[in-house]
Amino acid sequence: YGTADADNNDVVVFRLAEMYLIRAEARAQLGNVSGTASARTDINILRTRADFEDDNKSVPLIPESVTQSQMLRLIEEERVYELAYEGHRWYDLVRTKRVTQVMEAFTSNWRDAYELWPIPLREIQTNKALAGDQNPGY
Repeated sequence: YGTADADNNDVVVFRLAEMYLIRAEARAQLGNVSGTASARTDINILRTRADFEDDNKSVPLIPESVTQSQMLRLIEEERVYELAYEGHRWYDLVRTKRVTQVMEAFTSNWRDAYELWPIPLREIQTNKALAGDQNPGY
């Protein structure tokens, strides 16, 4: 694996659980919520594998009757549990367009402009097509 001095200290690792979560979200977005090869199947695989117990009660499997909006919310919550401290939460909130809702509850200093990062000046200077196209708020 080398050393930190060899510029290989920023390694991205994808776990199998994340692949299940990505596929579950895609299936749910397409309306494939329950049945075989569905978002429900993917989430239940993770829940069964984790065999998590809370107050001596196993985490319930997702029922067949779950709606698309409920499933999308369940997947978001499952990502919080499964990928805790791995740096995914911010990107999940931006992707699902929930960042403002969550951040306004967290801080009174939130501005919508914070959702997008500034385009680095170096990139604007290098690519003339970006001239004058800085993200709002920067």
